[in-house]
Amino acid sequence: MSQFVQIIDGKVTALFSCLQDPEVWPGVVEVEDDDPRYAAFMTPAVIVPITDPVEKLKAFLVDNPDVAAILK
Repeated sequence: MSQFVQIIDGKVTALFSCLQDPEVWPGVVEVEDDDPRYAAFMTPAVIVPITDPVEKLKAFLVDNPDVAAILK
């Protein structure tokens, strides 16, 4: 079976039920189910929660540079 996907920079960014207007949705192509780009898009990323309080704070400061700047 094939899928209609939008590929940008070599990665699938969207999935469609049918071919789309290329003027509105550039990069939409038909790929097979075994296409590695489609498989990567359909495989959810595994997120490992951070439990160490210091690591949580570091991650927060990376995600919130405005707060990190205030603390300097």
